[in-house]
Formats: sequence, structure tokens, C-alpha cells
Amino acid sequence: MSLTFAMIKPDAVLNKKVGEIISIIEENGFNIKTMQKRLLCSFEAQFLYKGHEGKSFYHKLIEFTSSGPVVLMVLEKDDCVNQWRKTMVDIRKKYSGKEPQENAVHGSDSDESAVYELGWFTWIDVRDIIANPLQSSEEDNTGANFIKGTIRIFP
Repeated sequence: MSLTFAMIKPDAVLNKKVGEIISIIEENGFNIKTMQKRLLCSFEAQFLYKGHEGKSFYHKLIEFTSSGPVVLMVLEKDDCVNQWRKTMVDIRKKYSGKEPQENAVHGSDSDESAVYELGWFTWIDVRDIIANPLQSSEEDNTGANFIKGTIRIFP
């Protein structure tokens, strides 16, 4: 089994498609090891899309990604990155918006990217991802759910 980073983008969250997308993820055999709904700041969006820096759509992508709540997830499955990329195609066909960046979901494009993104965006210790399923959550003052007792991993 391998892991990858996945994100449901603001357009899908604001259009109340999170439940449908999670159902698709689970129906395709992924185990959602953990998830968190929250806002990304501009700096985090820049980090996530560092590979697109300098491209014509970069600034719109950063603005969009930090414009509303997102759902961050750690997914698990055999050949997880490639399987998630295939599943994203179907999700995007069904839920993409009018603008190119409004494509409902993000996923790591390689095993190396997955390590990079999981290292930044994961809010629990890697040992806990393997040992423990979702922990109890609570709501913060923004209304976003988050996992108790979590930390970021820095390899």
C-alpha cells in the first residue's frame, strides 16, 4: 500500500460536492487515512503549486486555491498516486467549473510530489497514519473541522 496527498478544491466545497466526491474516492477502493477541512493561506497555495510558478495561470490558481475552504486528505491504496490520478479524471469531468483552475480536486502527480506534499500538508505524525484510523475531530472558530492533537511532518 502507498499514500498520496489529495485535496478537494474550493469550487467543489462551496458547491456542496464534498460528500459525492468522498463517495467516489471510497467506491474506487481508496482508504481515507485522515482528512481536514480548512482554508489555505496564499503562502500554502504557492507552496503547493510551486511547479507552476511563472506560468500564465499561476496567480489565478493561487488566488482561487486560497479563496475558500478545501478538504485535505491522505489517501491509501496500492499504486496510490497513479490510481488517484485516474480517479481525478472522472471527478473533474463531473464537477469542473467554468475556469480551468475550478477542477474540483488536486492530487500529487508523482511519488516524489506525494512525499513533498504530504510532508508539508500532513497534520499528523506519519506513524499515526499507519497505526490509527481517523481520530476524533472538533470544530475551530472558523467552522472547519480538524483532527485533535496533530502535527506537521518534516522528514
